[in-house]
Amino acid sequence: LVGIQVALCTVLLMGAGLFVRSLQRVQSQDLGFSTAHLLHVTLDFRAHLDGVQRDLVHEEAVGRIAAVPGVSGATVVQGMPFSSHHIPPISVPGFTFPPPMVQQLPIMYGATPAYLEMMGVTLRQGRLFTERDGRGATLVALVNETMARTVWAGRNAVGGCIRTGYAGFGLDPDAMAAGQP
Repeated sequence: LVGIQVALCTVLLMGAGLFVRSLQRVQSQDLGFSTAHLLHVTLDFRAHLDGVQRDLVHEEAVGRIAAVPGVSGATVVQGMPFSSHHIPPISVPGFTFPPPMVQQLPIMYGATPAYLEMMGVTLRQGRLFTERDGRGATLVALVNETMARTVWAGRNAVGGCIRTGYAGFGLDPDAMAAGQP
């Protein structure tokens, strides 16, 4: 009985050691952004608000949060890495999608220039979002190095085209909004 307990304790200690080592490796990864000193707040709406009303509520909340002493910045973002996100149908003209060897479809969420600055996002090529990229402007997207390397292999991803949404995928967005397939 003592031998079995020692063996089980040894297995548990080895498992705990491997877990700690794995956690250290994950924490030391350079993900291209930093979440240090950030607080993510979610607003839940009880009533239906259209897009413009929702934007105004978010802007007011950002203003109020930014006015709190000790807060160095505030912004609105649709989702955070490793939290809620949206994976829409995505296509790239001239390619069947997803390309071979893609195990994770791209995740898309709206962000602001201030969000990118607060997250410490580093630019590798092209440009980051600016205030000119707001409502009514030509749509732009940031892609990570993995997507650029996979989708535009051997070519420059800057200026590439991505289509998002349900048109052309045999899906009816109105039916999907109503909860129908």
